[in-house]
Amino acid sequence: MSAEPIWRRIERCAKKLAAEGCTPFTRADLVAGVQGEDPTIGEGSINPVIQGVTDNLKGGAPGAVGKDILHSVARGRFVVLGDREVDDRASDLSKAIGGQPDAGQDPSLPKSEAELRDRLIGMLRTALPALQFAREGVVDYQLPSGRLVSHKSDILVSASGSAKLVSIEVKFKSAVTDQFKARAYDARHMKREHGDSILTVLLFAKARTGISVDRARDFSYDFDRFHGDAVQVFLKPDGVRELGREIDQFFTSP
Repeated sequence: MSAEPIWRRIERCAKKLAAEGCTPFTRADLVAGVQGEDPTIGEGSINPVIQGVTDNLKGGAPGAVGKDILHSVARGRFVVLGDREVDDRASDLSKAIGGQPDAGQDPSLPKSEAELRDRLIGMLRTALPALQFAREGVVDYQLPSGRLVSHKSDILVSASGSAKLVSIEVKFKSAVTDQFKARAYDARHMKREHGDSILTVLLFAKARTGISVDRARDFSYDFDRFHGDAVQVFLKPDGVRELGREIDQFFTSP
């Protein structure tokens, strides 16, 4: 392995995470990125350097670069220092994952997945009044064994006179990766059964706790579309604009 300084590896990993839209990223994300390049570097060597290159944290081991790479937006959460676009977005998200009230404390936020789903349905109905939105709508698919499975989509979207369906799974502040794997299994088989007549969507609303958006995306590759962001972002007036555009395009395309 090269003798490249750890701070350079951290900087490269941080910029890669930012470019992929994974901001703010976690200390664990940075450790995983550095060890992905060189697994011989221990976490005990990486953490002091992360501390040392973060402008608003005390101490650490900055080495030659100084505190000029990262900025902490919450405990264990970072953005690339000086990246204005990233910093602005991180500021918008920091209430969802930092020291401010999270989804379990702020009365304006949903307390459960079911409540979030119902609020999303209300927003989508306003944006797409010509479509029908069903809670726990049923989509059947057949396994290779011949057994018929009835899957309940969190939100099932249909249109009068059309055979097309949009199946939306909603995950909220989830910490169990197997839940995403199970939903991906259903998405795969629904797609196999219904082909281009169904659009499968996974919407992950991130709260302060739970797995990262990036990790949820990794497990959701069987879905046609993945939407992941802080729960506050989805509940803004235009929070489902992109999802609504995709649904409308799906139903209006030949």
